[in-house]
Amino acid sequence: MAGRSGAGRRAGALCLLRDCTDGPLETLSPALSLTELGTQPYRRGHGYLADIRDGSESARNDFGWTVLRDRVRAADAHLVVIGEPGTIGRVDPVPAIEWQPPDLRFFLRRSSALDEPSVERVLECAGEPGTARFGMQVWKQVIAGIEAGAEPGEVIVEQEKSVACERVRAWFDERCSSLDALAEITALLFLAGCGLRQFEELSGRLGDLLRVRLLGPLAEDTVPHDPAAGAEPGAVDGPPRQHRLVRIADGGLITVVPGRVGAAGSTDVAEGQIVQFREAADRGYTAAELWARWDSRFWDGVREWLNEIAAESADLPGPTVSCLADGVVAMAAVAPTEVRWSFLEPWSTGYSLMRTQSMAAEVLMAMSRDDAQAPVALRIATQWVASGVWRAQWSATLAFALDLGTRYPVEAVDRLEILLISGTTALRGFPGNALGALFEQLSGEPAAASRVLRMLAGRIRECPPGRPERDRVLAAVRIILGITRMYPEHSAVFVVHCADHAYADILGELWAALLRYRPQRAESLDLLIDAVPTVAAVAVDPADSCAVFADALAATLRDSERRALRRDLESRLRRRRGRAPADADIEPLYAVLTTRLTQPSLSGVPA
Repeated sequence: MAGRSGAGRRAGALCLLRDCTDGPLETLSPALSLTELGTQPYRRGHGYLADIRDGSESARNDFGWTVLRDRVRAADAHLVVIGEPGTIGRVDPVPAIEWQPPDLRFFLRRSSALDEPSVERVLECAGEPGTARFGMQVWKQVIAGIEAGAEPGEVIVEQEKSVACERVRAWFDERCSSLDALAEITALLFLAGCGLRQFEELSGRLGDLLRVRLLGPLAEDTVPHDPAAGAEPGAVDGPPRQHRLVRIADGGLITVVPGRVGAAGSTDVAEGQIVQFREAADRGYTAAELWARWDSRFWDGVREWLNEIAAESADLPGPTVSCLADGVVAMAAVAPTEVRWSFLEPWSTGYSLMRTQSMAAEVLMAMSRDDAQAPVALRIATQWVASGVWRAQWSATLAFALDLGTRYPVEAVDRLEILLISGTTALRGFPGNALGALFEQLSGEPAAASRVLRMLAGRIRECPPGRPERDRVLAAVRIILGITRMYPEHSAVFVVHCADHAYADILGELWAALLRYRPQRAESLDLLIDAVPTVAAVAVDPADSCAVFADALAATLRDSERRALRRDLESRLRRRRGRAPADADIEPLYAVLTTRLTQPSLSGVPA
């Protein structure tokens, strides 16, 4: 009978034995292996209960099960063997069943004094799969808490945490008996969700590093080989590295499931196998157990291993890099100082062709997705911006351009503005590119996206022509006005404009500043022409949206500039029509744009 411990399988096994015999019932030692069970004496009419906890190959040996079956039958006795799912494996010589815990509604009614409304409330909070969520003893504790006046939801959540914590602690106490097991569970902390082959390669590297850190480089030479005992040379830390079958089937913390696996150096993904924690909550408890149990020698080895991976991050599949970042975040919840000064700070300033800087930014972005860690990520990124160290500023810029920026758009725009205007020369145009990426992320929320536009318009007004700062601002404006959203491919600025015309004046200022910049005049005209189809695609009233924008642009230009802009636009449109005519629903918008440019000025801008 295979079933999860605590789910009532022992009681079910005893009931099954009692149905078979009226004789005495005995519980055999859980230390006995399958082979040893086959040599035990059994008495006529007795019932026996055995708990197999050996996940080795012997528990999957048909010959061993055949011997055990024949011995029990010869004694005219009865035996039920229970074990964790996967521990027993496929058993052909004897009947095998999967234990199903009792229905939770039935259990609550029979085991508690709760009235029917309270039972329904517990069922609502428990959700699926009911009794499979906890063992029977835990459900009794839940019932006791509810009968004492606690809220069912709160009691269930607290019991979930307690059960998960105890499960992980028990695994470390009972199964983390070799250096390979320690290396695998540590690698899983940082690589949960990684492809199976990648996980095996990286966890093997960690195991090699930990052998040196914990046992010393000459450990193999200091352990004598005893041929009579069958010991292998250098067997200093227990059994050899676990085989894949044992790791998957031992019912422990690790499981392998089908999933999407990335290829190194490519964005492509394919169906494969990924390694995960059996329960998602186990990741945090694993981090806590590792931090509580192991000293600096162990963590020095982990740091060396993570530094190697961070330096190779550009060559790793994207999903693996994301898994690593999530693992560092899980560790940060337990040891924030260790993560900050052993990983993030060295990565942000390392000399690795920006690979470790990218890894540091990935961690900040992963932290921003966690409610508890997001403020910490913002504080670290802000300090990097103010540090004056361009590599650290590069990491902060990348984080603010993506997830951290969408979490904190106001702070992101403020920090990217600082880097755009007064950042180190080594950053080049990266802050402008980051502003473009952030604007694309925020374009679905016009109020948030408008912060980027307002900041740039203000800087255009403040920076006089000829200043390097103005050139950097204009380069950022060029990037943002040319940004297209990927799905579907629409001009991001016109998506914002069509969603809310309140930002038309700011857009008019930015387009006017870019169109006045003679070195990019032709390119800017093409950008404007290419952006107009977005209005036809997303606006409720395309003609009105186009007219509002044209009026805002015209109000920013002098009369001579408006006439020149209309002339240049019409000239480039004629050239395009000569190559390929525009769609019938877009031509009227071009007509609105060019016509409104030369309407009488309402802004009082002189000719």
